[in-house]
Parts: sequence; C-alpha cells; structure tokens
Amino acid sequence: MNPRDVFKPKEDGLEDKLPKYEEELKIPLKIHGITYEIKIKEYECLMQILKESGTKLEDVKKYDPKNNQKYFGIRIENYSITKLQMNHYQLQKMPYLKELSQLQTLNLRKNFIKKIEELDYLNKLEFINLNFNRIHEIEGLEKLSKLKKILLVGNFIIRDEENNKAIKKLIKNEVNILV
Repeated sequence: MNPRDVFKPKEDGLEDKLPKYEEELKIPLKIHGITYEIKIKEYECLMQILKESGTKLEDVKKYDPKNNQKYFGIRIENYSITKLQMNHYQLQKMPYLKELSQLQTLNLRKNFIKKIEELDYLNKLEFINLNFNRIHEIEGLEKLSKLKKILLVGNFIIRDEENNKAIKKLIKNEVNILV
C-alpha cells in the first residue's frame, strides 16, 4: 500500500496544508528486525532505490563478513536517513538521493557505478565510499561543501588533466581523497 493512499488531502479539504503536513508525516520502516519512523518522502525515495536495485525491503539482509554478499545499512536520526550503505548491489548508476537531504554518509562500494552524479542536493554529505566501482572521472562533487572524505580505490580513474584538476580542487577544499 502506498502511504499517500492513507491521506487524501483533496478529499479531506486539506490541500492547502499538504506541503507542511507531508514534510512532517512519518511512516514506520522495519529493517533487520528494528522499526524506525522516517519522513514519508525519504521512505518513498528509499523504496525507489531498492526497486531500481531489484531488491524488496523484506529481502534486505544483515551484514555477514564471511560472505561477499549484498549489504544494506541505514542510520536514521530525527526521522531522517543520515547514513546509507548499499554494497554489492550491482548498481549500474548512482541512485536518486535528492529526498535524502540529511544524508551524511554514503557507502556504495563494490557496485558497477560508472559516473558520480545526483549528489548536488546532498548539502550535508561528509563521507562517500565508492571503492571498487567503474568510475573513470572525478566529477559531480563541486557543490558538496561539507565533504571531508571520498574513497575511490579500485576504480578506473583516468590520470588526465581534468581529473588532476578535480583532485587538486578537492585537496584545496581540505577533502581527504583516496584514489
């Protein structure tokens, strides 16, 4: 069931209050046997990310260091997702994360991501782990003013003038980068 089906602002005569109400609306989310409450927009964004990766919420597994398997991790603070981990999910591209405005840590290691994108809106992002993907160019990080560290080990970073400029710019902005 779509959470938006529960509340129908037009029928209830509350359409003027929708933006404020929707921002405050929370929904339960159960992962690894723990139930959290998160904002409805973030819930919908998370469900879309899982759908794009071909995963159902009930199939999300706990991390087992003995197996080289999919791992999904999440941290929720004040009803917002602040940490998202999706390792070994065979993601071909960066997930759409615009609604996760409170995200501070993003770990997408061991996927098939080719391009760094869709991060412009994540003003609070401090740490990104994109180790062991298929990234060729260091781009799409210019607007991340809070970024402190990015991991890009095991990618196919081309040592050209553009990437060297991007690395120098990150270092100038005091971002710890490991390529």
